[in-house]
Amino acid sequence: GAGSFDGEFRAGQINKSIYYIYKTSNKSWQNATTLEKDTYDFTNNKGWTAGVDGEIKQGSVTDSIYVYDKTAWRTANDVEKVLGGCVTATADSVGRVGSTFYICAPREWNIASTLQYDTYKKACSEDGSIIDGRINQKNKYVCDGGVFRTATEYDIRAGLGCTNYTEGEYKILSGQYSYYKCETDGWTYTTEKLNQGTMTDERDGQIYKTIGIKSQMWMTQNLNYIDSVNHLEQTWCYNNKSENCEKLGRLYSFSIAKSTDICPQGWHLPKLCEMHSLIQNTGTNDIYNFFKDDSGSFIHNTSNSCGEFSNCYITNDGEIIWNSPSKDKNECSLENNYFKPESYYWIQNDCRSDSTECDCLDKNDVLYSTNYYGEYLDLKPSMYFNYGFSYCHFDYGIYVRCVKD
Repeated sequence: GAGSFDGEFRAGQINKSIYYIYKTSNKSWQNATTLEKDTYDFTNNKGWTAGVDGEIKQGSVTDSIYVYDKTAWRTANDVEKVLGGCVTATADSVGRVGSTFYICAPREWNIASTLQYDTYKKACSEDGSIIDGRINQKNKYVCDGGVFRTATEYDIRAGLGCTNYTEGEYKILSGQYSYYKCETDGWTYTTEKLNQGTMTDERDGQIYKTIGIKSQMWMTQNLNYIDSVNHLEQTWCYNNKSENCEKLGRLYSFSIAKSTDICPQGWHLPKLCEMHSLIQNTGTNDIYNFFKDDSGSFIHNTSNSCGEFSNCYITNDGEIIWNSPSKDKNECSLENNYFKPESYYWIQNDCRSDSTECDCLDKNDVLYSTNYYGEYLDLKPSMYFNYGFSYCHFDYGIYVRCVKD
């Protein structure tokens, strides 16, 4: 028979699983769609009432899920079945379905980026601050101009994001001893600010100045330590005058220099590859500036104002730091006297003959550094700097600069 009102539902008399809907427009019963039958309130004999925008609800007949979309019910997609509808009220919210995260963009769930779901509901209020990820706490993010971005390795190691707000700041990165400066392109190694300090040799209380150069910490003064029991016969003061050890450091034979206890605890005789790293990190011009004492600029002495030390460097306040006296029976020197004044330092040749990590030469036990007038790299007006690797007899006296373990 005819239905009582438009939209009335009835189950089939023979096949109860088939539903029909009455249409007054043509006064006939028609097969109901799944949506029509599932959104019908059979108890009250009427269609579902309007829902809240984004609300989800299970069908009246099947297990299908439906979402209320502004003005009408529709079939929910797989994401909406779990998270509900993406509506204005939930814009920018993040949800998870299985192992995939979604973000509610204008009325549609879209797969969220790691940045979006890891910083969801995180406050970005302090420019340069670094936060842990909300889902993966190993991920780090920087608050940059009111929004988050993925932190760089240097941001993390500086403990501060490099942003427009922090531009110009200096930080020593974790695992490094040098300052890095926040510039337009991020944290950049700089020599504008040097990490200079001191260390105390607990064996005799002597204090040495130090400087950090990237991942290395170096003494900027020659070692002046003697073990009166074990070292007495193989270490010297220049010209056998104790005051020269106070000014210049002590000269050591290689057997003493390479001993495990010559440098203070936590420090050691530089290895060849460490010296190569130093040169690479500073450049041939800057190695001189890094290794000099911080009390003044070194001056090439031409008037013999250093007294006995005919070839030396003095600081502006008269302190002698990088002096390497003329040839002596206890000191190694290059045969070419053109390279004067000269400074020599014992190093360890730690490379195998087939090593590809650094240039390995026979008997590379000495680093020599030379300031001279010539046609090479310009350090400052009328002053040049050169360096190289040479070898000396193991019984010669050479200076030692220690590097931190």
